[in-house]
Amino acid sequence: MKQSTGHPPMAVSVNEAARLLSVSRVTIYRAIWRGELKAMKLGARTLIPYKELEAFLERGLGGRR
Repeated sequence: MKQSTGHPPMAVSVNEAARLLSVSRVTIYRAIWRGELKAMKLGARTLIPYKELEAFLERGLGGRR
């Protein structure tokens, strides 16, 4: 993820989301599958809007403790 402007990216990959939240890719995919985290497909890539990732974190990673 490059941030030359100092602003967060508009969307991140599943790998990047997992890295940012210090969880596994499986955790991210499960959250998407359960509807806890909104994602979109762009070609073969699954992207997660950065604002959605922030909201997911504020909600507590889908109820995980």
